[in-house]
Amino acid sequence: MMPVLFSGTGTDHGSRYQFHRISACPARIAGFPNGVFKTGKYKKYIWRKLRHYLMGSQFEIEQMIEGRLRSYLSRDKTGIRREVLRLLLRIKQMTIADILAELKEQFSVSFHTMASMVGIIASRIGILKVNRNVGGVSTYELKEKYASMVVRLVSA
Repeated sequence: MMPVLFSGTGTDHGSRYQFHRISACPARIAGFPNGVFKTGKYKKYIWRKLRHYLMGSQFEIEQMIEGRLRSYLSRDKTGIRREVLRLLLRIKQMTIADILAELKEQFSVSFHTMASMVGIIASRIGILKVNRNVGGVSTYELKEKYASMVVRLVSA
């Protein structure tokens, strides 16, 4: 059973998370005394340690991402998800409008549907890098370390 890492979420004192004196708080995992949650310069360090503690090694992360991508592609009835990934492999950086323009001939899909599909690939699966421009238009590109995995799974 996984130990309780933090209890209570609140907005007291302007903080998004409120940690209590428990045995496995993020500060303790990062090596600080029990119950201490430093803000400011230590906060990023603590969360990085916490992420490493929860996620494990890079190999485990890649295995988890590959499993999520396999599951996502197994639910692809029309082939549009594979086609979006093929486009991102072929053309390095694309916006939602670019992807929609490319796929409009093959599939009848709306802008909202395409945006949600790419958002799931970017956020839940985690294989896309998102660059937000000043004008509010986001460009998406496939992370290089996952390109070979995507090629293997899309062609299968």
